[in-house]
Amino acid sequence: MGKYIGKREICKRLKTENHQLPKLNDMIYTKYEGTEWLDDRYIHITCQRGGDWLMITYKNEKKTDLYVGYDGHKYVDHYINGVLEGAPSPIQILEKLEAMERELFG
Repeated sequence: MGKYIGKREICKRLKTENHQLPKLNDMIYTKYEGTEWLDDRYIHITCQRGGDWLMITYKNEKKTDLYVGYDGHKYVDHYINGVLEGAPSPIQILEKLEAMERELFG
């Protein structure tokens, strides 16, 4: 699982992913049983020990970003509110299936 990466590394990784963060001194840092947290009144950041995944929740916006698969420079996958960024939406998938059905069956 690795070592705790600490609040500075958590913030560094989020800034690499283009997140605006409050000042580090304004956030409360906690670690317990394999998880690290950074909190302030607007955001809640959760990180697995070792930094394999990192989640940032915006309290007022009801938005959650989840980053998974750190490769040493950046995170490989980014989910926004549970949906993989860049993946087609359920509506797009349905439209594509309907188009394929029309092609096959007229």
